[in-house]
Amino acid sequence: MFLRALAVTYLVAFVVAANQFRPLLGQRGLLPIPAFVSRVPFKNAPSVFQFHYSDRFFVALAWLGAALAAAAVSSVTDHAPAAASMAVWLVMWVLYLSIVNVGQTWYSFGWETLLLEAGFLAIFVGPAAFAPPALVLVLIRWLVFRVEFGAGMIKMRGDSCWRDLTCLIYHHETQPMPGPLSWWFHRLPVRVHRAEALGNHLAQLVMPFLLFTPQPVAGVAAAAAGEVVAVRALHGGEVLNEASHDDLLDFVSVGGTSGGSRRTSCPACLKSYGWPTSWPSGLTPGRVGGRTGTTGGSGTAIRGLLPVVAGGRNSANLHPAP
Repeated sequence: MFLRALAVTYLVAFVVAANQFRPLLGQRGLLPIPAFVSRVPFKNAPSVFQFHYSDRFFVALAWLGAALAAAAVSSVTDHAPAAASMAVWLVMWVLYLSIVNVGQTWYSFGWETLLLEAGFLAIFVGPAAFAPPALVLVLIRWLVFRVEFGAGMIKMRGDSCWRDLTCLIYHHETQPMPGPLSWWFHRLPVRVHRAEALGNHLAQLVMPFLLFTPQPVAGVAAAAAGEVVAVRALHGGEVLNEASHDDLLDFVSVGGTSGGSRRTSCPACLKSYGWPTSWPSGLTPGRVGGRTGTTGGSGTAIRGLLPVVAGGRNSANLHPAP
């Protein structure tokens, strides 16, 4: 479920890039990629477009990414060998990283970094026949924790109306892109709006800590976070009006922590669940706790590659002003 939903997000992202890049980043666009790569070295903005760029080349790579994402959506990668599955997710990640790192202002939003981080972790989840490595599961939960807890802290520190539980009394009336249900939400009683704000704080500031506990507690916490994402999207109107990339990614990431046959709990509980604790060495399948699993180590590879995604920074930091 996590991989398929993430593949849908990749598919949307690549199709959007293919359809919108010419007026934004093309050779005659507002912020042409050739001008950017001529002044920014590869080490500051890793991208295949550092070696060659043309509008046709960009659109070819964008549609290649879309085709790979469509294959992942249709579960082709789940039935492929582990090496082939990892290669598909790696190519998608490299292609989208290449776009983001030359995207300048148009790709300087936090959800681009979020997609790249989630996409990087997806490389190591593996096809359905393999139990995912423990480290990857922990990192997915850490990703969800940072997104949800960070969103809650921004609210608490950003405006006093979140601290006194009054924000939602007028949010539905003043939001920039109201949805078709916003009028009805606005007319709810004040006590309901206060309860909404309090529930948001509980789900974003308290429940994320439970993501690292054993199942079923972690699954309940993930479900609560998912409810917040869904309600936030419905209230804000983003999904209904513009297919919010951010909320979709939140929902995808939360889905990766909600339990199921391919999920597990905190590292201390892995042994009792029978899950493998590392990715295969040589990609050789084995049997772990009655499930098809693998042995080997992946921590070094993950630690070595994560900094490539701008070290967790917003991609805008890589793009100096002309």
